[in-house]
Amino acid sequence: MTIVATVQTLYAGMEKKDKKGNVIRKANPEIMALMKSIDFLIIDEAHRIDSFSFSTICNQCSNAYYRIGLTATPLMKGLFEDISLIAQTGNIISRITIADLIARGLLAQPYIQFVKINSPLLSQKLKYPAAYKQGIIENDFRNQDIVNKGVEFAQNNLTTLILVSKINHGKDLLSRFKRYPGLKIQFIHGSKDTETRETALKALANKKLDILISSTISDEGVDIPAVSAVILAGGMRSPIRLYQRVGRGMRPKADENWVLIVDYIDLTNKHLAKHSMERFTVIRDEPGFEIVPNFNFLLKKAAA
Repeated sequence: MTIVATVQTLYAGMEKKDKKGNVIRKANPEIMALMKSIDFLIIDEAHRIDSFSFSTICNQCSNAYYRIGLTATPLMKGLFEDISLIAQTGNIISRITIADLIARGLLAQPYIQFVKINSPLLSQKLKYPAAYKQGIIENDFRNQDIVNKGVEFAQNNLTTLILVSKINHGKDLLSRFKRYPGLKIQFIHGSKDTETRETALKALANKKLDILISSTISDEGVDIPAVSAVILAGGMRSPIRLYQRVGRGMRPKADENWVLIVDYIDLTNKHLAKHSMERFTVIRDEPGFEIVPNFNFLLKKAAA
C-alpha cells in the first residue's frame, strides 16, 4: 500500500507544547502509528529536511529503513543543512542534469536575458533593506521595464508569470499594468485565499490570463506548462530559489518547447550588484541554461 501525505498534515498530528512545556495539542494516535509503520520513505523537496517540521517527521518514521530524497537542488544550502539532508537519506546515489532533461524533452529549454539597471544610482552607504526598497521595489525605471516586457510578451501571444518577493512590489506592478486596456492580469500572494489563488493559476494555465504576478507562494509545487515567459522581478541571492523560479517556466510544452526568462543585473547599489552577479554566475555555469542578448528570433516564432 502506498500512502501520500503532506508535511503539514503529519506535523499537525503530532504533540505540540508551549515554551513552558505544557501540552497545547495532543498527538493524533492514528497519525503517530502511521508514521511508525512506514518502512519505505520517499521525501519530495528533500532540500527542506533541515526545517524543524520536516526533520521531526523523518525522525518519527524510525522504522523506515529505506529512504529516498528527491530534490532539484541537493546540497546547496550550507554545511549544517547539507549534513541534515545526508543524515536522513544518505549521500547522492543518482543525479540527472538539467541539460539531460531538456535533451529528453522533459523540460523546456530556458533562454535567459539579463537586463542591466543603472538608474537611479543609490548611496553605497545604504544598508540592504533600504537599497532593496529603493533599487527594486520603488525603482520606477526598473518597474517600467518589467511592464514593457510583460506587454511585449502579451502582444506576441506569450503567457507570462512575473515573480516578486514583496507584496507591495506586486501591487505597484499591477497598477502599472492596468494602464494598458484589454490586458488580462492578476496578482496572487499569501494573503489571498486558496480558492482565489487556485482560480488564478487555472486561468493562467488555460491562457485566460495574459500575465500573472505572484509572490513567493509560486516558488514550489506549482505546475503551469502554459507559461511561456517568466520575469524574475524580485531579485534574490539564493541559488535554490533561483532554480525554483526559473523552473516555474520549464515545464514541458506541447508545441515549441522553450521558455523566455528575464532577470536583472542591478548595478544601482553594491548589495544589489553582488546579489545580481551571484545569480548571473549560477545561470552562466549551468549547462542547461542559455543566455541570449534578446528574444527577437523566438518572438517571431511565437507571433507566427
